[in-house]
This record gives sequence, structure tokens and C-alpha cells, in this order.
Amino acid sequence: MTTEDNALASAAKGGDRTAFATLLARHYDRIHGLAFRLTGRKDAAEDLTQDICLALPAKLDGFRGGAAFSTWLYRIVVNAAQDRRRRAASRNRAAE
Repeated sequence: MTTEDNALASAAKGGDRTAFATLLARHYDRIHGLAFRLTGRKDAAEDLTQDICLALPAKLDGFRGGAAFSTWLYRIVVNAAQDRRRRAASRNRAAE
């Protein structure tokens, strides 16, 4: 599946919407599951998952194919969760 995912990611990177839809369908549950584990809340996981799905087409430019697509996607989710946590902490500090 890794080679197939990498080929789909390369095609999606080139603008193939069907390849992107296939990748998203294949990995959506993993994205959501990891987002839930990182946030601990269903609503936050759903928001984070949607944000990632919206940002993913632009982020595909950064996919080089040196690692498995799932490994690359894992880092995207972890980084997005950390960014969200940092932004929330900044907002909380500003509110105080």
C-alpha cells in the first residue's frame, strides 16, 4: 500500500482530484483517530481533522516520497495538533 499511496500522493500533487479523494478516503479515519488521541476531545478532533483535510492539498507540495505517505501524514497531524495547542495557549495568556 505504501507504493500505491506514494503514487497517489504524487498524482494528487500534480492536481489529480481523484487521486486526492482516494488518499483522503483511505486515510481519513487514521487522521481522525490520531487527532482524537492528541486532543482528547471528539469535537476538537473533528475540527482538527477538517483543518488538515482543507490544508492537505497545499501541503502535498512538501511530500517528497522519501518516506511512506502515512509517515508523512502522521507528522502533518502531530504538527497541526501542536500548532493548535500553542495558539490556544497564546490566546489564553492574552485573555489573562
